[in-house]
Amino acid sequence: MLQLVLRTLRCMQEGEIHDHVEGGFYRYATRPDWSVPNHEKMLDSNVQRLFAYLEGWQAFGDESFKRTAEGILSWMQTTLWDRELHAFRGSQDADPAYAHLPMLSQRRAHGAPACDSTIFTNWNAQAVSTLFKAAAVLEDEAHARSAESVLAFLLEELYDDSRGMYHYWDGTYHLAGLLSDQACTLRALLDAYSYTGDSTRLVPARRLADLAIENLSSPGGGFYDTLYDPSAHGGLRKRNRSILENSIMAEALLRLSHLCGVHDYADTARETLESFAGDYKRFGHFTAGYARAVDLLIHEPVHVTIVGPRGARDTIALAQSARRPYVASRIVQIVDPERDRELLERFHLPARPASEPAHAYVQRGRESYADTGDPVRLPALMTRVERGN
Repeated sequence: MLQLVLRTLRCMQEGEIHDHVEGGFYRYATRPDWSVPNHEKMLDSNVQRLFAYLEGWQAFGDESFKRTAEGILSWMQTTLWDRELHAFRGSQDADPAYAHLPMLSQRRAHGAPACDSTIFTNWNAQAVSTLFKAAAVLEDEAHARSAESVLAFLLEELYDDSRGMYHYWDGTYHLAGLLSDQACTLRALLDAYSYTGDSTRLVPARRLADLAIENLSSPGGGFYDTLYDPSAHGGLRKRNRSILENSIMAEALLRLSHLCGVHDYADTARETLESFAGDYKRFGHFTAGYARAVDLLIHEPVHVTIVGPRGARDTIALAQSARRPYVASRIVQIVDPERDRELLERFHLPARPASEPAHAYVQRGRESYADTGDPVRLPALMTRVERGN
């Protein structure tokens, strides 16, 4: 499996589907050796590849993976970033003549392909999650600031407390209640909370989860992809259940349950995953996301809870230490002893005075438990807890 992963990542970045001049990846290749690509560049597929190469660099230390990830980031920030809205545009048009020019100066003389200025909620939410990952793996706070800016736009312009997330922005908001937008934004909010320790992010996160459960739940388990519309006609009356979007939602609900200590969310996630247990094989490669969610359900993640003032140097040092190594399944949480007393009580953690140094508590389920205030010692402690020693 290791060789399969490494071969795929390396062949993809070496192939024609990878833009070696400006960074980023084209939409898809038409041949199995990653050649003859469609030259459109999409935000969502680049964000997903960015996450894969960040994890590749984190897990294997291959410098080429780091360079590929940095190239994707550079292309996203220079080409798709909307400086006025502080969010990412949806895509860059295909132009084979432009793509085949081997030098940046030649491309500038030719003129870059146009970008679709539409801001899509689910794709930008995916970007938020991956930018927080980039900030942790590449140790560059600029990526975290970009993630916060995008999330702020989504919450200000595309979030409604009674309807959830709208799907896209083209000067105003459109199309409320799609499962993909709720699931991806929920996950982005949890990533923001995990990275910054700002527990106010849990408020819209729980609201989105509750709205999805209330409005999108299927009687047989899982979630429909759209809201019920009694005025819809023909095929538009049919509500589908996507294994991909249900898996994202289930994984987010499991993480939400761990982060806020509300077990009902985990129960809903379990019911969602069980509803696909009989036929998941027919969904092909989309089953990969389902497997990730099932793994999180069955195998408790390494949960690192850092008790300390949000923004304090020792708190940040412990959080960085917890995020730096590759851990297949990990949750990092910052609990401020002054601002988050309810969470302290819910997790039965000691109420350390704000004047005391920050402390990290590491556990996996109810059986493994360890703690330290030393950032240098924390990664080894996490490994010990992960292995059950």
